[in-house]
Amino acid sequence: MKKNILIVDDDQRLRDLLKDYLTEKKLDVYVCDDFENASEIIQHFIFDLIILDRMMPTGDGIKLVSKIKQICPTPIV
Repeated sequence: MKKNILIVDDDQRLRDLLKDYLTEKKLDVYVCDDFENASEIIQHFIFDLIILDRMMPTGDGIKLVSKIKQICPTPIV
């Protein structure tokens, strides 16, 4: 069974780099470029890990961590 990973980062280059690497490792990778998209997607999918940028133009990652933890116990890096 493949693991689902969510990457939330506003840096397109970093998102692509992480996605390529994790996909090579046979993981299913989803990407979001801001907190609003991430907030939406975590309500519809179950992830095994979330890789989260702490500082983005659309908000603080710590606030998103609190929201995620209310919905699911997914580990966040």
